[in-house]
Amino acid sequence: PNGTTEVVIDDPLSSTASVTVNCPDLEIEKVAAEETVNAGDEISFTITVTNNGDGSAYDVVITDELPVGIAWTVDDTENCAIENGTLTCTYDEIIAGGSETVVITGTTDAADCGVVENTAIVDASNLPLLQRLAEEYDDPLSSTASVTVNCPDLEISKVADEEIISAGDEISFTITVTNNGEGSAYDVVI
Repeated sequence: PNGTTEVVIDDPLSSTASVTVNCPDLEIEKVAAEETVNAGDEISFTITVTNNGDGSAYDVVITDELPVGIAWTVDDTENCAIENGTLTCTYDEIIAGGSETVVITGTTDAADCGVVENTAIVDASNLPLLQRLAEEYDDPLSSTASVTVNCPDLEISKVADEEIISAGDEISFTITVTNNGEGSAYDVVI
């Protein structure tokens, strides 16, 4: 007969299969507990890493070069450590849809007046190359937060209540302390 016949030969020596590789999609967010504090107050940052991908993230590392001059502590001492001013947290795995949160805290002093800015970054051993290249754009692998530390600016004046008095009269002075700074002054001693 006229026409075409297709012949399919099954080859028992070859086989095809497919595998879906689910990749992680990490995002880090760093948030200050308070945007503004007074010198002498505690400051705190919360760092959260979330895996928005369909696959687990392996060998996840958070690093954060902490501002100098503040004695920092971290709430997660099982996975995190602060050495030589750098916070390092390591997690074997963050599952798809999972997250890890770390809180760092320190007490400020007059040397910290101004803006205390800080950036945390995250990486994992199995991040897709495209996510690693995202650093050039809206980088989901780093996050910066800042706290303004306000300081006091004290001024003292002492004025005699009477400029001229007679011998034997009682004398008195008025002492006034004024804070011209934006921050509160604690434990003031005259």
